[in-house]
Amino acid sequence: MSAMFYHKYCSIVGDVVTKVVLGVLNDGDCLESINHSLITLIPKINVPQGMGDFRPIILCNVIYKIVSKALAVRFKDVLPAVISETQSAFLSNRFITDNILVAFELVHHLKHKTRGNKSYSALKLDMSKAFDRVEWFYILKVMHKMGFHDRWIAMIMSCLSSTSFSFMLNGEEVGYVKPTRGLRQGDPLSPYLFLIYSEGLSRLLQHEESTQNLKGLRLTRHAPSVSYLLFADDSLLFCEATNSTAVAIKRVLDIYHNASGQLLNTTKSVMSFSPNTTQAAKDFFHHTLGMPISECHERYLGLPAFSERDKKEMFSDVKERIWKKLHAWNDKLFSVGGKEALLAKQAWRIFEMPNSLLSRLLKHRYFSNNNFLEARLGHSPSLTWQGIHWGRELLVEGPRYKIGNGFNVFAGFDKWIPGYTDFKPVSFNGADSLTVSNFITNQREWNIPLLNQYFQSIDVDRIVTIPLSFFPSNDRLIWHHTITGCYTVNSGFHLAENLAENQETNGSNSRSTWWRTFWSLNLPCKVKIFAWRVMQNALPVATSLVRRKVIDSVTCSLCNNAWESIGHALFNCTKARKVWRETKFTIDHTHTHNMYNGDYLIHLSSLHSKQDFELIVCTMWAIWHDRNKVIQGGLSKPSQVIAYFASAHLEQYYRAKTKNQQQYINCNVHTSNDSTPVHFQRQISDVPWSPPSISGLKINVDVVVNQERKVLGVGAIVRDHQGSVVAALSKPVQGCFRSDEMEAKALFHSLNWALQLQLQLTNVDTDALRVSSAINSLSKNLSSFNDLIMDVSCLLSFFSGVTISHVKRNANQAAHGLAKYALELDEDVCWMGEVPNPIFSVVVNDLQF
Repeated sequence: MSAMFYHKYCSIVGDVVTKVVLGVLNDGDCLESINHSLITLIPKINVPQGMGDFRPIILCNVIYKIVSKALAVRFKDVLPAVISETQSAFLSNRFITDNILVAFELVHHLKHKTRGNKSYSALKLDMSKAFDRVEWFYILKVMHKMGFHDRWIAMIMSCLSSTSFSFMLNGEEVGYVKPTRGLRQGDPLSPYLFLIYSEGLSRLLQHEESTQNLKGLRLTRHAPSVSYLLFADDSLLFCEATNSTAVAIKRVLDIYHNASGQLLNTTKSVMSFSPNTTQAAKDFFHHTLGMPISECHERYLGLPAFSERDKKEMFSDVKERIWKKLHAWNDKLFSVGGKEALLAKQAWRIFEMPNSLLSRLLKHRYFSNNNFLEARLGHSPSLTWQGIHWGRELLVEGPRYKIGNGFNVFAGFDKWIPGYTDFKPVSFNGADSLTVSNFITNQREWNIPLLNQYFQSIDVDRIVTIPLSFFPSNDRLIWHHTITGCYTVNSGFHLAENLAENQETNGSNSRSTWWRTFWSLNLPCKVKIFAWRVMQNALPVATSLVRRKVIDSVTCSLCNNAWESIGHALFNCTKARKVWRETKFTIDHTHTHNMYNGDYLIHLSSLHSKQDFELIVCTMWAIWHDRNKVIQGGLSKPSQVIAYFASAHLEQYYRAKTKNQQQYINCNVHTSNDSTPVHFQRQISDVPWSPPSISGLKINVDVVVNQERKVLGVGAIVRDHQGSVVAALSKPVQGCFRSDEMEAKALFHSLNWALQLQLQLTNVDTDALRVSSAINSLSKNLSSFNDLIMDVSCLLSFFSGVTISHVKRNANQAAHGLAKYALELDEDVCWMGEVPNPIFSVVVNDLQF
């Protein structure tokens, strides 16, 4: 059965599947019955001639894959501690791009090593049928040596030894094979087991390096030595080109072969040398290892392994391979902002992970005396460093300090205040040596009087929006433009677009104003996007497709009279002219060539009213729509029908939008005091407050804010299983944060108060979904919100067996009333064993559970 079957009928088979899986994981039940796999052959070419033209695909049993996946999830958390950093496959925080960039840098250095007494070699190793030759006994011994528990090893070996195969031929299951070695590529465990398998080669190379028999390649004198890079079954070795090194590598490969069963494919393996290597050294390597010699490795992990001056030619085959896979897509080019955002992503990883092998190599090579954000291009940079350096220019626009303890951030000139382009204060009246920690009280709150003394009010308003963690970490740079504090390509792209737009606005405010007017047009979204594509020269007309080598002819396929540009397709084509004659508009066809940069469209908007311009744009869309239909083999509509279709389509849109707005108004006429629609109130009121279990205590927490005074009101109430009030709190707190940060702050203050009263809470209820979800999840990020969640989690650890839940607002009305009351106070108010007067009616109503 497929996984879809188990998913769809989980209510029927779920209990049985769970029992089987837990029996294997907890009790060591036999796997023989569920570990039988089917092998099907997928042809590699259209007309296969032999077995080599087929690709075997293994179909594992779904229940076995659940068992295997459970083991794999546990495996991947511990493997980074035992797998060397030069293996970058399948492990968290290790990426294929790291190995590619390290390889690029080393090969670039190797290629330009023309002088000196030391010469170097790079060897690309290809193991023959790597997964199929894996010896199970070898995995057993390596795992024992790594220190895995005997029971864990027994479970892994059970997954391997219980394997059996049959074959799918013409839809029928035939044959039975019981293997004694090899890994299945459809098994979730296989990638991690192969990492352990490859670690044997890694440790052998490390041993030879520690005994000085193998010396790796260094980019500089103090840079880390790199002797090998492994990504699954792709291996790349770097070493000095000496006779002793060749002998050491031969010895390692022989030992690895005898122990693991892996066999080097000498015909597909290749080695290259730095230009200063003698011919005698090359001959000795070739004689010892039996591998062919190449000028330089053509590619590593699917990409060119060295850079030439002509980058287009170097990456042309990569583009062709991608084009074959995406032939049904439009051939679109990256914008400059898109390229910069992608490169900035790699730059962020170098900035964020300074201890990675790639970061350490680049630091010693390009910025040994300063930090990454201040690095220069340097002398004879590699192509990859040039790209990363270019992407870094975008990266420097987005980081700011997240305030932890405040000791390492200078208040006057460091980037730390959110809301500004440069994140620096407008003005600062203090000494340059003053750090942010001087403006934080011992209670971990902002010292407002001191802030007003040193900063302008506009700065103070921004500073008090920064939440302070009660258990602070060190200050650190984060990416300002995402909630998590981590760089994303999406946020980088939007930042690049905004920066470019600001530059254009500085030169031409009128065009920016026109765009604001354009996006406010009362048009369907698809018509707006069409017009935007017109302005961006992004319509696939013949001239554009020829430039991208998609078609061969630039001639208009409708009229065959001229080149098909955007202006021709929408205005000058014979069919387009006929359509415009059916409208009330007079088109100056002599200037439509300016459609390339959008000037003619801007000109039309200046000549006509907003409503007429909307009809013009809709008519252009209708012409384009009909043109595409004809290109795809359909019949063209008469010109008067196209003109009528455009006006009728726009009129229908007007009527539909007006009707929806009227329905929205009618839906929200009857509202309560807090502007919540009545029908929503009925839905919420169906979920009232519920008491905790017998002998349990439940705390409800909420927060409200007075933005003018920059004050939070925190409300908390603790009740027992009978609904009786044990304690209640109304607490005013200085600050004005984002909603989820305020909710986390309120939860921290409430738990801290309960802890001081020695209340043994069993349940915590909040109406902040993001807060409860963040506490119950294991994910972490760099945001201030995450620091507040860590504060809350720390306090929760003092309450044994406590659970935190998200509830609707109606089930949290008592805490909400106390929070509103807190805004009227100057100091905390606490009630013990009595119902607070501000929420008396709410508490009584909650007793009706």
